[in-house]
Amino acid sequence: MQNPRDELRSLIDRGKALQHEAEVLLHDAKMLNPRLAMGRTVLRLFDVGGRRDLVSLGRLLGAQGLVNRRDAVIQSFEQWYQESLRRLRTISIATRNLTAQGNSGALARRLARARKFKPLDTQIAHAVRELEAVAEEELVYNDDIPDFLKARRVRTLEERRRAKEAELLDLSSATPGMETVKMENREQLRAHFHGHDEVARMIEGALDARGSSGADVDRQALASCRSAIEQAIFEATGERNFRAGLAKLATGTRRRTIGDTYGFLSGYGSHPGGKPTKKDVSYGIRMTIASCSWILENSNPW
Repeated sequence: MQNPRDELRSLIDRGKALQHEAEVLLHDAKMLNPRLAMGRTVLRLFDVGGRRDLVSLGRLLGAQGLVNRRDAVIQSFEQWYQESLRRLRTISIATRNLTAQGNSGALARRLARARKFKPLDTQIAHAVRELEAVAEEELVYNDDIPDFLKARRVRTLEERRRAKEAELLDLSSATPGMETVKMENREQLRAHFHGHDEVARMIEGALDARGSSGADVDRQALASCRSAIEQAIFEATGERNFRAGLAKLATGTRRRTIGDTYGFLSGYGSHPGGKPTKKDVSYGIRMTIASCSWILENSNPW
């Protein structure tokens, strides 16, 4: 999708050029004698009798030139203003509540506020400032709004997914003994399990399943977690049997903690009959990361 800001920048540059012309015109007008009696000077032109009349003639011609320049600036401003209105009617600000109808009317009304001022230079200056303010917003062409809204929904869902994953990966304040495990994304998850790529892949599979929709995704997520713990036990002890491998690593409370986690994942992830919820999946993923970290960091018997 094209960015309307580029088109507005071109209009703003043209508006600033008009603004400069108006400022120069105003300066030149002030240089003429404000008490110039146009009617008296015109009469004297029929019988130019001296320097004073020559000076007045020069002022008259200067005034006539200013009028012509003023009319040219007025005409240019009107053309620029109407073109700016047409452009604004084709774009909208991408507000949070943007709908398919857009909000071009509000943009046109913002530009129209400049016309309430009487001085020409003031009208131009306010119109340019309004366009500059609009150009600072996130903009979208009205014809692109449907595609923009669809992309925004996808982007919002992705942002929510990433935020939820970051929450799941941060064990520093949620799991005793895991105060140093604070990850924000999958790259950090892989780095945390460096050298244990298969374990990280299975945990990522659980994250994928949790973020998906379907009739069986929650159970699949917990099944991936169970496989990750089994893989961690194998890599730490060489045992394919979970119970035998765990017995080599831990006793007492530590053994029961990992065993209970494995039992929870088996009951809701691998065995028929379990109906896990999203909360169950979140709990299972966090406990899996904690258990795998614990297992792999303590490969020697405790």
